[in-house]
Amino acid sequence: MKKLKTSDELAAYIIESSEEDRALIEGLFSSLSSRLNLASIYEKQIIKDYDRALISLIERGVSVADAVFRLNPEKLGGYYCRESKAWYPLDSSAKVYPLSMSRNKMQVFRLSAYMTEDVVPELLQVALNAVMTRFPSFAVSVRRGFFWHYLDGLKARFEVTEENDVPCGGIDISSSRSPALRVQYYGDRISVEFFHVLTDGTGGMVFLKTLVAEYVRLLGFDIPCTHGVADIMDIPDPGEASNSFVDWYKPGPTGGFMGSPAAQMGGRLTRKRPSGVIHFIMDSDKLRSAARCKGVSVTTLMTAAIFVASRAAMDSPDGDIQVQVPVDMRRIHPSATLRNFSLYASPRIPAKDIRDLDSILKTVENELKKGTSEEYLNHMLTSAVMLVNAARPIPLSMKGWFIRILYGFLGDKLFTNTLSNLGQVELPEELLPHVRMMDFVLGTVITNRAACSLVTCNSKAVLSVAKLTKDPSFEERLYSELTRLGVRIELEGSDGDED
Repeated sequence: MKKLKTSDELAAYIIESSEEDRALIEGLFSSLSSRLNLASIYEKQIIKDYDRALISLIERGVSVADAVFRLNPEKLGGYYCRESKAWYPLDSSAKVYPLSMSRNKMQVFRLSAYMTEDVVPELLQVALNAVMTRFPSFAVSVRRGFFWHYLDGLKARFEVTEENDVPCGGIDISSSRSPALRVQYYGDRISVEFFHVLTDGTGGMVFLKTLVAEYVRLLGFDIPCTHGVADIMDIPDPGEASNSFVDWYKPGPTGGFMGSPAAQMGGRLTRKRPSGVIHFIMDSDKLRSAARCKGVSVTTLMTAAIFVASRAAMDSPDGDIQVQVPVDMRRIHPSATLRNFSLYASPRIPAKDIRDLDSILKTVENELKKGTSEEYLNHMLTSAVMLVNAARPIPLSMKGWFIRILYGFLGDKLFTNTLSNLGQVELPEELLPHVRMMDFVLGTVITNRAACSLVTCNSKAVLSVAKLTKDPSFEERLYSELTRLGVRIELEGSDGDED
């Protein structure tokens, strides 16, 4: 069959096709056009998306009937025909992010799925067009209100782009038409990067799984809506956009936010953020076995290893090392929200007391048990809501300095490092053969030299270290500690440029 590279070639193919195929193709684009009522530029782009996807499927040997079935515009519903009137206040955790950001100091994180074959971008784009209709609270731009920033509904085409830079760079939100997320591909990797005002890792993972499932359906496989894959034909649950901090707030004791600055690792800070990302790819069974041998959880083991590696990257034993460990509050307070609903534990150990892994395991375990207790986290939740409420009456133009004073503007100075563990990601059985593994990358902040994140999928545990210094001491000691436990590690990633 002749290769179809342009719309003109597709038109010529249609002319040469059977009457039945012509009718199917014309029906596809007629149905698509009837579902679009956007700015002209977006309508043309979406029609071209389906044009390219149809060409891609035909070139892959898919029959016209099957291609039209896969690309069914009914998946769009009437979403792109309706004017957007939705807007969303930021959740209690997200309100501070826009007040303390600059172009290269944004709270951005990335979730990625590694497929078993290279990504077909034309199909990923059509999948994204459909999936955005199911997540209206993600189809937004960040706008300035009088008292707070807010999320304004954005009816537009969200573009899939090829990745060409280090992960978690700043997202341009200067325009009212600028989305607060981006979807990228590179080789066999599908990545979604989120400005943290939108969601946390749990909510972001629902979006990624749903996108990957729809992409694989376009490849011709039947993927059910189970194990956290949302049905894109469903009406979104209003609870998905709720502020669960307020929903579960009860007046009472407070605590958990303020503290003294932690010791920081050495190494000159780079201007590029992050300067590089290193992935430690491990067999998840071997990692769990190593933790069991020490009588602790994987999170406790990894946190302790981060303490030891952080100490190895410091010249002086002065001060305390503190590791931030985010906790999904949905485990304590059931919630359907896809917005931020996480707080954190913060184990803290004097640097001079850290000699090796065994010497601190029990301390780390006890600190994590205390920091993840329902009582402690409820006190922190109360503090978060009360602090936001205290700042509410102040106009946005004056709120930045107030937030810095209110929170002590310690922020990341309170911590030496972070370990965010999303745990085991469950996928539908039918999707598992198409996904090799996943990774989770935290954007670096202002002070900390590294940020660590862990996710497990399809028997692969991937620890990602985002760097803010060229000093290799931290990752080299972390590698040494884990391999000493019998965990075999495959390293991937790039050092980046300091610039």
